[in-house]
Amino acid sequence: MGKINVKTSVLVAASSFAATLCILMGASMIGSSTQAPPSSQAVQAGWVMRDYQGKIAVFQDGNDNPIEVLEVYVSSLPEHDQDLLQSGIRIDDQKELQQLIEDYTG
Repeated sequence: MGKINVKTSVLVAASSFAATLCILMGASMIGSSTQAPPSSQAVQAGWVMRDYQGKIAVFQDGNDNPIEVLEVYVSSLPEHDQDLLQSGIRIDDQKELQQLIEDYTG
């Protein structure tokens, strides 16, 4: 009978260890999946509006290819706006981007 108890004890200990390991792994997975996703501003770096071949264009921040080219010639704008577009206008928010596009096209 002593041998059965030893075998049973080893089996119970191994089962307990396996169950504890599963619980710990599950808890770490739950903890990582419940973290808040990064804000859209953190993911979305922003945009730059600037002159592109004589027209106003919108660029994803850090990209040299425009994502949109407006049918507005920079030369048709007041000198102050031309200067701003030559150096680039940084935009961090989608609403601000849309408003600026409307200002220049409307």
